[in-house]
Amino acid sequence: MSAERLGPFLLRQPPGVFPLGEDALRLAAFATVRRSWKVCDLGTGSGCLLLLLSGRATGLDLYGVELDPTAARAARDNLMENGLGGTVWTGDWNTLPGGTGPFDLVVSNPPYFAQGSGASGGPARMEGRDGLVRVFLFADMDYRVKRITDLGYYEEKDVKKNIKRIDRERRDYHRYYTGRDWENVENYDLMLNTASLGTEGAVKAIREYLRIKGYEL
Repeated sequence: MSAERLGPFLLRQPPGVFPLGEDALRLAAFATVRRSWKVCDLGTGSGCLLLLLSGRATGLDLYGVELDPTAARAARDNLMENGLGGTVWTGDWNTLPGGTGPFDLVVSNPPYFAQGSGASGGPARMEGRDGLVRVFLFADMDYRVKRITDLGYYEEKDVKKNIKRIDRERRDYHRYYTGRDWENVENYDLMLNTASLGTEGAVKAIREYLRIKGYEL
C-alpha cells in the first residue's frame, strides 16, 4: 500500500490499482469546480481526482464510478479516512440507480494502454471519427468579466486574474494532450461568440448546425 499527500488529504493506493499520475493532477487543475457542486468521477480508481477537487472547493457532493472492486473500495476508504462524504459505485455508468444526476461537473481520466493493445480514444485521437463536431465558444474580456462577476464566483477585484489563469491552464492542457494551439481556428468546425449570442443563443446555433449536418436530435 502506497500513500501520497495531496494538499490536506492523504491518498492511499493498494497494489494493482491504477496509480496517481500527472494526467490526474493536470485534469484536477484544469476543471472548473465551485463550492457545494455535485461532482462525479467516471473510472475514479482510488479516488484521487475526488480528493484533488475537494482541495480546490469545499462542501462538494462527491460521487465515483469504478469497475474494479479493489479500486472502488480504496476510493471509499480514501474518502472516509479524509473526512469527506461521498458515494462510490462498483460497476458501469449504465448500472447507476435512477435519479442519481444531474451533476454540476463530470470528470474522467481514462487509464493508459500501450499502443496496439486497445482502441484509440480521447479528444486528441478522435479526428476522422463519424459524428465528431468540434465547437469553440469565445467572448471578449469585458463580457466574461461581467458574467463571472454576476455569478459571484470570485471577488470582483480577482475576476480578471482568474479568467486569465484558467485560460492559461486550459491552453496548456490542450497543447499537452493534442500538440495543437487551443485558439487555432483550424481545430474546430464551429466557433461561436457568446458575447453576441448569449448562452441560449449559442445552444440554438449548435443545434441548428447539427440539424444542417443531418444529425438527429
